[in-house]
Amino acid sequence: MSAAATQTTEATHTLRDPQSRLHLLIILVVSCSYEALFTQFGINPLDDSWPIYAIWNMDKGGALFHDVLWVFPPGHLIPAWIGYHLAPPGLVGARIIYAIFAVAVSLGIYVLGRRLMPARFALLAALMTSVAAPDSHLMHLVFGYRYMIFSILGLLAFARYIDTRNRRLLFIAGLWLAGGAFFRLGPQFAAGCGIGVAIMAMHRDPREWLLDWRALGGGVLAVFVPLLVWAAASVGLETLWRELVTRPATMLLLQSLPFPPIEFPEEWNRVDIRKWFVASQFRVIWVLYGGYLAALFIRWLRAFRSREPFGHPLLVAVWLWGLAFFLRSLTRSDEPHLDSVIPPVLLLASHGVYMVVRRVAPLTETGAGKRAWIDRGVILAAVALWIVLLGVDTYVPHARRGGNVVHAVKDRIEVGQKSQALLTDLIVRRMKLTPPNARILDLTVSPIYLVLADRRGYNAPDIVMPGTFLSPEEEQDFINRVKRNPPALVIWSKKPFDRNPEKAVELTSPKLAAWVKANYTMWGLERKHFLMGRKGTHPPAGW
Repeated sequence: MSAAATQTTEATHTLRDPQSRLHLLIILVVSCSYEALFTQFGINPLDDSWPIYAIWNMDKGGALFHDVLWVFPPGHLIPAWIGYHLAPPGLVGARIIYAIFAVAVSLGIYVLGRRLMPARFALLAALMTSVAAPDSHLMHLVFGYRYMIFSILGLLAFARYIDTRNRRLLFIAGLWLAGGAFFRLGPQFAAGCGIGVAIMAMHRDPREWLLDWRALGGGVLAVFVPLLVWAAASVGLETLWRELVTRPATMLLLQSLPFPPIEFPEEWNRVDIRKWFVASQFRVIWVLYGGYLAALFIRWLRAFRSREPFGHPLLVAVWLWGLAFFLRSLTRSDEPHLDSVIPPVLLLASHGVYMVVRRVAPLTETGAGKRAWIDRGVILAAVALWIVLLGVDTYVPHARRGGNVVHAVKDRIEVGQKSQALLTDLIVRRMKLTPPNARILDLTVSPIYLVLADRRGYNAPDIVMPGTFLSPEEEQDFINRVKRNPPALVIWSKKPFDRNPEKAVELTSPKLAAWVKANYTMWGLERKHFLMGRKGTHPPAGW
């Protein structure tokens, strides 16, 4: 019996049996419980905030992609829009929607995994996904993770096409990928690449490739064409390309970070172990994808030489989906970008564990009962190791996550005691230093404080970081906008972006920095910021 046939006998994708229903219930409970740990805890001044800041500015009359930027792509705004209009400022409401997306990803990984491996190992992939990225969850950073469900649904439609050869399913896959691209481009583009290459692996006749690609592309165009017509009539295609492609790509390039070094823990405490494990993942993932490339190529070559159908097109699609998205994350090699790409990694890793177990303890030799116990032991050990190495259990205690309500935020959000005092001070101080209709030029990439203090920024590219301004002319246009309504307060960070002197405002936005220094003087210090007022003025008494 061939390897493909053996795998088919062990891996079934029905979800109507009691075991599958139990697995889905377990995943749902674990994932919901994990997401609930973070929904009302912590505030991130940037990543958690710029969608809220964009909606807040639009609510005050700003136009998308003209006055309101940092929306790439615009689907990012939907959770913030819902949260803001249900209960402003909408942080908790948006987080609940993000949590729903994350739970859907965990369930989707299980369903997709059932197409590749037995139920128990699909459960392993889903459980590890359910408790992944604890620090990024706490900091509310996991954007690629949130919207990966659309690419999973596209891959599931492709899996159905493999079974039925009904090209309408490829059209549906294209619909899912294009619809998901409205929320996040990366994972959907990567899944499209995976499906496109898998189609080539399935068929030897190039005419079949073209027919399949036409069906897949038809689904993509069915979504994209109406969106492009809207964009052309409203913001303009040039503006859309600049804000969805050029600006994010430039920012990613200018904000690049190298692989973190692997430093073996000296004391082997939980914090050092976690840092070592995160740094190691960047190298281990290369080995994982490289190993699957070799294995899949060998299997395809054997099938080609023997003129037999290639038995693993879905595995090819999943492999390239994960690899392409992982490659995109390497420009900025930090933990949040690693976390964004982790679900496909866990899916392939679980499949690899299954292949090892199948080889070491073949079902035909061990028997179903003994093999089931071996599977359970391996899965429990893998999940436990994942939790320990990531330190997931250390995020559970209430004291680690918060416990102190930030009263300056209308949403009920809790933080640590020091953060509570700092946040309240930052918000109240901005209100004391500026009148209600005044503008603030915030150079600290912290737009949430403007929202919470109800003070306006300048819209346009007013979250200043490396890549904000695509040209000296764009920077000068922003300075002209600021000059027309000079800020009552300028806030300047003590530390440069990424704590890298080469990414300081003076170097990434030199004209803006020079204008501020020529026209503003130091008023005082906050814990992390310089406060600056116009030359010849003094801060209000008692601030």
